[in-house]
Amino acid sequence: MPEEIGATSENESPIDLAKLRETISGDSTFSLGLFFPLFCVALPLSLFGERQDITTMHNALLWGVIHLSGYLFTWILWTSIKEVKDSLGIRFTHWWPLFFLSGLGGAINALIVANVLPLTSMDYSISLWGRLSAGFFSFMIWLPLETVILSGRKSFEQFEKDSINDLLNQERIRILQTDLISLVRVSIEGKLRRDLGISAEKSSSLLKLERLKERKESRASEVLQELATKDLQVLSQELMSLAMDMPEEEVDRKSKETKLFRAFRVGTNSEPINLFLLTICSAIILAPLTIRNFGFHDGIVASVFFFIVMFLCTAIANQIFRSSNFSGIAVFIGWACGLFVVFLILYSQRLHIRKSMDLTHFAGLGWIPWVIFVIAGQVIFNVGKASFISQARAMDVFSEQIKMTSVRQNIINLEIATVSRDWAKQLHGPIRAELLATALMLERAQASGDEKEMDLVLQQAVALLDSLVQAAPLEKKSAVQEIEYRVSLWEPLVDITADLSGFTHLPESSNSQDLGGVIEEAISNAVRHAMATSISIVLKNEPSGELVIEVVNDGMWKDLINPGVGSALYSIYSDEHWTISRNPTTRLTTLRLSVS
Repeated sequence: MPEEIGATSENESPIDLAKLRETISGDSTFSLGLFFPLFCVALPLSLFGERQDITTMHNALLWGVIHLSGYLFTWILWTSIKEVKDSLGIRFTHWWPLFFLSGLGGAINALIVANVLPLTSMDYSISLWGRLSAGFFSFMIWLPLETVILSGRKSFEQFEKDSINDLLNQERIRILQTDLISLVRVSIEGKLRRDLGISAEKSSSLLKLERLKERKESRASEVLQELATKDLQVLSQELMSLAMDMPEEEVDRKSKETKLFRAFRVGTNSEPINLFLLTICSAIILAPLTIRNFGFHDGIVASVFFFIVMFLCTAIANQIFRSSNFSGIAVFIGWACGLFVVFLILYSQRLHIRKSMDLTHFAGLGWIPWVIFVIAGQVIFNVGKASFISQARAMDVFSEQIKMTSVRQNIINLEIATVSRDWAKQLHGPIRAELLATALMLERAQASGDEKEMDLVLQQAVALLDSLVQAAPLEKKSAVQEIEYRVSLWEPLVDITADLSGFTHLPESSNSQDLGGVIEEAISNAVRHAMATSISIVLKNEPSGELVIEVVNDGMWKDLINPGVGSALYSIYSDEHWTISRNPTTRLTTLRLSVS
């Protein structure tokens, strides 16, 4: 049996969390393509830059290869102890982007070190195992930073909670919409039970008629008049108020979305973009001082070094106090501490009066400086990735999902408002008029004393009251009116055109209400599930006697075939004679039903 496109289950979250997670996890691959050109730019700079020679470049590339080998060694060791990895709560979606990014980060770090170390008295006599150890420890530290600080797992947890709450809220509105007519019936039935003494067990017209006969005729007339002039008037006003209050519901929903959006942004906690901007601005402010005293090349290198120190201090402070109420103050204190360390280095080395960088006291520390540079480079590299790629793309996806949720909510509000207005008009107009006319007929029958006329009027009154309790008082429409009515419900949300020039009549097996329901289901699916902006409807009678219905939309369907309520509705209405097709050239999706 054909299945419905775009239909979703009732338990599906309105926010596509899997898509967000996939976006974040897939950013490593995108980052590889973004930062690789930086490597290509850094390569000639290191080769032809000031105070660089072939030997220095050779050593830098050799160090990068060794560093990459160290990451490979670390990866094999890390994945071989799965129990330890799971106990630490570190999981990978894609392993190979992490591996290549690690190597790329190592190569970039090698170029940075190649620019910094020649300015000192340190040579490249560090042993192979020392460099592998540096790669190992830097990788061990980088993984938790990538997983905990930059992934924003807490934001997704908050995201899921708010999505579930939003789903429950939508479910509540659906229930309200479904039971709206039932609530009206219950209200009227309660009035009947209270004033006419009609119980739920005695709901037939005969029993109601007998009960009405037991009362004084004047009382029956008064009850009908009171029901028409008072109760139905109040009920119609309440329904109209419900219809008019939908915009306020929309404002509340948008306020909730704003809070949800803030929760997502605050949920990242690490706020890498703020840390990055804070420290890079500080480094830029210090750059003129360093360039003035050390020259352009050495000044730039010194500024990068100072940026690394300040960023590390700020990030550490933010990580320690991220869950407390003092996170903002802690970040400022960390930044101040980093700045203090920078000036301490400046003062202790007297760099403000010397024209070269002298860090010879680092030379005796073995591979520790390598670890520091590698860790700092990896932190900056991944924070930059998370700041300018992951966060931006996640926000874009988040905005699209919020937009879809907004459309769905607008649809629900529109449906509730429409049904409410219809009922308000019916209760305020035709039903009140019929009740008042019946009450007037009862008064005339009482005045004339005609027993037969009294019985006839009472039967009419009971039939009217029974229709209020058992059926919806919605007027019947022709097929054209039904289609125009269904289309009008969606015109505020989507551009819809209906071509009925080839439509003359309905088949004997169909009725206008069922036809309208099928067309509205097709429109609803296209708008809610595929974000369609344009829909065209064509109805035409074939010479064979079949009625052909085509609904074409420009929606972006995630799944062409997806079972749901709509597919069952199409199958029942068309007796399994319906198809769905997509034109790859025009990207239009067509639903076609044949009714005989």
